[in-house]
Formats: sequence, structure tokens, C-alpha cells
Amino acid sequence: MEPTPDDGRRFLVSDLGIARLGFDLARITEVLPLTHTARVPWAPAWVHGVLNHQGRLLTVVDLARFLEVGDPRPARVAAVVDQPSLNVALAVGTVAIVEARNAVRVTELKYYLPQSDWVVEALSTPDLNFHHLDVDRVVRGIVEAF
Repeated sequence: MEPTPDDGRRFLVSDLGIARLGFDLARITEVLPLTHTARVPWAPAWVHGVLNHQGRLLTVVDLARFLEVGDPRPARVAAVVDQPSLNVALAVGTVAIVEARNAVRVTELKYYLPQSDWVVEALSTPDLNFHHLDVDRVVRGIVEAF
């Protein structure tokens, strides 16, 4: 195991069924409770619905279903992705914020993602282990899947 660079990064980490995944917190503008979404007819199963937030219509993607990580936990919050050209939020279960300075890199990936090149690194803290996902690649994958 090797320490991560202490560059002030923070991660938004969420349990998604068999996977615990984290994103650079700088790529997430806010986290909203997932209460009032409207289902979109004939949308893929991984589209949780749409959410009107401050006049902005967000497409909410159930990340566990999109990444095919197995038995997803119920989505409780929507993490709004900082992408000016797209209105996308990622529906996830509970979230925690992890400071990079408290994490070390580990070399072993412990689960399979169909898009394993989206994983930047595996990290571990005294309290949890998670895989750091590249938000930009995930969003590109969502766009391509439509």
C-alpha cells in the first residue's frame, strides 16, 4: 500500500450493492434528497427519472443499475454532476465524504465492473475501502448508452 498524494482532494463515497465507489467531490456540485422524481416512459431501466431542481431538469441515473454491480441498495440521494453541458445526477445510496490524506492506495481491485477502465484507483481508509471512479468517463458512458 502506498499513501495518496496529500493534494487536498476529497471523495464522495457511496455503497452500491456489491461495490463501494467514490468520486472526486470537486466534480459534484451538490447532493439532493431523492424524493420527487418523475419516471420517464420507455427510458432504460437505469434511468431513475427526472428531477426539477431550481428550474433545471436533471436526468437521474441509478448508478448501481447502470454499472451492473448487482444487488443495488435503494437510491436515497442524487449527486449532481458538475457538467455545464449536461444535466445529470447520479442516484446512489448513502454517502460519506473521505479526505484523500486519510486514504492509501491499494493495488488489488476486489470486484468486477464491466467498464473497469473507469476505475482510477483503489483506496483504503481505516474505516472503509472504495474504488475511485472517473466521473467524466461515467458520464460519457451514460451519454453513449442513450
